[in-house]
Amino acid sequence: MPLFKCQPCFPVRVALLSLVICATGFSAYGQTTYKGNLVTIMGEDVSPQLTGQVLRVLFDGTADLYVRNENNTSYYYITDRGGRLFTLTVPSNVRTGKKDQTDSWRQGVVSVLKVVMQDAPSLFGRIESVSPDMYDLTELMREYHVATAKPDEIIIYEAPPRAFVPHAGLFVAWNEDFLKPRKSDELEGFAIDPAFYPTAGITLKTFLPRINQNFSVTLDVSFGKRYFYGFYSGNTGSPQSYLYQEVHMHNYLIMADMIAGYSFGHGRIRPSISGGICSRAVISDSSRMDIDQFFGSMVISGSYLYITKEKYSLGIILSPGLSIDFPSKLSITASISYSDLFISDAPGSYRSISMKLGITL
Repeated sequence: MPLFKCQPCFPVRVALLSLVICATGFSAYGQTTYKGNLVTIMGEDVSPQLTGQVLRVLFDGTADLYVRNENNTSYYYITDRGGRLFTLTVPSNVRTGKKDQTDSWRQGVVSVLKVVMQDAPSLFGRIESVSPDMYDLTELMREYHVATAKPDEIIIYEAPPRAFVPHAGLFVAWNEDFLKPRKSDELEGFAIDPAFYPTAGITLKTFLPRINQNFSVTLDVSFGKRYFYGFYSGNTGSPQSYLYQEVHMHNYLIMADMIAGYSFGHGRIRPSISGGICSRAVISDSSRMDIDQFFGSMVISGSYLYITKEKYSLGIILSPGLSIDFPSKLSITASISYSDLFISDAPGSYRSISMKLGITL
């Protein structure tokens, strides 16, 4: 990577700062309100080597980041505290993720970024996994500013991040449902055992960096078969008569959760907390009721179909979790969730606990 010298142009910096204050809502405390503005600067204001080039400003702080695109290639320019200029060249086939090019690109860019950020060794692990695009490089520059800035140094400008960062994945879960019949419910007096059952599904997750780098919205959709067992025993009002009933509820379920979450920290292992709306739909029912009625020494037995009243249920869900991120952009997630399904035709109060393990890309 070529290395150049440059002298910061103070009048241009002042003009740029004034433009950003007007265009982006910059405050005296270094916060920037993103409005999608595109700020450009002439290359000669950065270095004589860039005369005639038009650069887009991505970051202006303790170190600066610029970019220009030409012939399907992106050229990133970084000026450090000492005014040195570093150039990173990223071909389009690298940005589209071709591995044979990504490996050679990474070797060079990681070395250059470690030289630029040598006074922030805590970022070296982050540099190893940086992506060759303007969003991740801009985020890295912000992290470097936070790690090294003096009290009087502020972020003058930061290009807006992506509006959405989508991910998709698969998960499996182990669920425990609790159903407690209430008075006047059709299963009043029944003792219902908890239902233990597995589910599997897909997850669609998107981070919203323009709100917060760690804020996300997730849709989980899963499928499973649940079995509830319950029984009732008691007198029928006659001293010679005794009734024993068993209910077997076999239901196929589709479950959908729409949740908002927040991850803590910026490392590879990050705890999170999320909550939102959970829903369930019974798509198939093969339940039955078994009855044994005793009259002295005589027993009358029978069985009939039991149609589960529950068709749709709606409630709230709360879930703490943990994610482990890998350089390949693969993430493994684990969480425990509690759901209270308070809008339901189920014959009783209805709650659930779930342990989930997933993988996202």
